[in-house]
Amino acid sequence: MKILLILVATIIATPALAEGEDKQATGLPQVGLIDVLEEVGRSTKQVFAVDYRVGPNIVVGHVKTRGMSFDTLRIVLRNNNLASIVVDDIVTIVPTSTIRQQAIPLLFAADESIHQEQWVTHVLTLENIEPRPLVPILRPLLPKQGHLVAHPDSRTLTIVARYGKVRQLVELIEAIDRNAQQ
Repeated sequence: MKILLILVATIIATPALAEGEDKQATGLPQVGLIDVLEEVGRSTKQVFAVDYRVGPNIVVGHVKTRGMSFDTLRIVLRNNNLASIVVDDIVTIVPTSTIRQQAIPLLFAADESIHQEQWVTHVLTLENIEPRPLVPILRPLLPKQGHLVAHPDSRTLTIVARYGKVRQLVELIEAIDRNAQQ
């Protein structure tokens, strides 16, 4: 019984790797972010800028950086608590903790041209149910950097998340809204 209590106390007392901490603590090899961006820029002809709060290294796991596509870069960035924002043909790399303050696309309908890793703000209008009761149900499905708010007067929900997550939530909300009609 003492061993179990010590183990539980150790697990509770051990903090998770927080954003901005040294990723080397995970034991995974790191590569220079600038080196990765230069490699992706060579193959895609994209220009990158890096927010001053972003660290110099990232973990890529077993992903090869040589010839890395922009889509793969977005996934690697997500795994490092980073995101890419495209403004005026410049891709800016930012910490996801700042994503709600960035100029991200505003959507009112599905747009299949948007990559699932792209952060978006989506405004969804409900037909049959009030939006406010959905917020506490759906909020746990969002990452902590995301946002969900109800606008009761207009019967809308505003969702800020990666497009893949937004699509998933919109499907769920539309199903709930449809079933309320029956």
